[in-house]
Amino acid sequence: MSGVASAQDEVTGQLWTDYHAHFYHSESMEYYADGGIRFGGGDDKFVRAYVRPSIRYHHSEKLRFLAGLGVFGTNYEVAPSTLEIRPWQGVRFRWPKLGRFQFSNLIRLEQRLTFSENDSAFQLRLRYQLGTTLPLMAVPWRGFYVPVSFEFFFDAGDNVDLFSDELRLNAGVGYVVNEVWIFTFLLTVERTRSEQDSSFSTADIIFRFQVKQLLSKRDFRGRIEAPDS
Repeated sequence: MSGVASAQDEVTGQLWTDYHAHFYHSESMEYYADGGIRFGGGDDKFVRAYVRPSIRYHHSEKLRFLAGLGVFGTNYEVAPSTLEIRPWQGVRFRWPKLGRFQFSNLIRLEQRLTFSENDSAFQLRLRYQLGTTLPLMAVPWRGFYVPVSFEFFFDAGDNVDLFSDELRLNAGVGYVVNEVWIFTFLLTVERTRSEQDSSFSTADIIFRFQVKQLLSKRDFRGRIEAPDS
């Protein structure tokens, strides 16, 4: 991503708040869900509420398989409101480890069904995220830590959003209160492409506040990572 926006670029702000809950049914099967509200500014103001129940199968310490179903309702100020149903499947594997940095790779395939007034559309989207965390305390996974990640998006099929995501850069600070509560603040720079004119792009600055509740203590360390989005 270029550090300087071109004359055609537009920079807008967003605010995301979300809550995550995790529960282990067994040693390998984990149920979790997230939900929240997102506010978008600029000329295309919107309010988006969502909920996304999901599961993780822990095949090994380094490999997980994931799946879920997201429901996103968006009210745009200058466009018809939309309802998006988003089934998805993914895999997360930890590699490589460079010194104290353990990197995590998350690959997801989403099937996006979007409904707007009397119209509907379908779109496939592939997402790839590379992330890591840096503990800031002498004892790992206690107190403050820094999550950092890059995420790339690859869209196929009909355009269903006002804008299509291209790239996200996430960085922030998290605080582990105990083995139940984790709080995270993230600053995200998001690059998007307009569906009407591929030469016009926007750069969104997203302020994200996340609360994570761990309903079971199993694999406590494994849930301090770059967050899903």
